[in-house]
Amino acid sequence: MMRSGLWSRSAGKRRRGGRYAAAVVDVLAKEFPNLADAGTAEVVRDEVARHAVEPGRAFECTLDDLTVANWRLRPHRVAPRVRVACHRLNPSESDIDREQRINEALALLPF
Repeated sequence: MMRSGLWSRSAGKRRRGGRYAAAVVDVLAKEFPNLADAGTAEVVRDEVARHAVEPGRAFECTLDDLTVANWRLRPHRVAPRVRVACHRLNPSESDIDREQRINEALALLPF
């Protein structure tokens, strides 16, 4: 009986993680054209969903061009949420505003 209850909680966590991951990709797709590619979106969605189930697991997804990797999706300090980070050497005011705007939208997503 205990095993069944544990499995149900785990399945519920996976479903919530999947819904959260899909919502994250929806938010990010408005800002990062690379996510229009179904394969790229699937990789990001899978990583976010895995993080939701295993918050201690490290991950990082590049959201822009892989050759520059200025924009990355990483775990938020509040698990199991995620955040976007700009990794430009000298971020512009526009970069800082964009990062803040995206992270505010991600913070509003239900989990």
